[in-house]
Amino acid sequence: HIDLEVDFPENLPIVKANNKALREVLSNIIDNALKYTPAGGNIYIKLTTSAPQKDDDKSVKNEIEGMLGIAISDTGYGIPAEDLEHLFERNYRGEKAKTDIPGTGLGLAIALDLIHIMKGKIKVYSPVVPQWLSHDLQQQDAIINSGTTVVLWLQVLN
Repeated sequence: HIDLEVDFPENLPIVKANNKALREVLSNIIDNALKYTPAGGNIYIKLTTSAPQKDDDKSVKNEIEGMLGIAISDTGYGIPAEDLEHLFERNYRGEKAKTDIPGTGLGLAIALDLIHIMKGKIKVYSPVVPQWLSHDLQQQDAIINSGTTVVLWLQVLN
């Protein structure tokens, strides 16, 4: 089994998004998290209007001002650094994905296109960004040195 934990604060703002497109994006990302997280692992979904970003990614902080962040983090194997820059290319499957796990390499490319249409942003971090995890998971070294965090940023209605 895989544990799923969610952190949705009260009074979330309404976002500018197409319901069907957002559902497709979330489906692709959560499906990937499920496929690449081994049994006994965790998937953690967090929504926030602030940006718990990695220290080396301050440029993103300015771009996402006034947006809602949806982070899907997993305790899977993570994505090798050499694969990160190619993740959004159509039909690209990283080395760890070239296993018996089914897939076409289209999910993230489609997700990126749909997020751009909605004037949002998408960012992938591997290893996982600890600030996007629950406090309990942040304390486990084995978890914070692997896994993946995918963050979607959507525009908030004023």
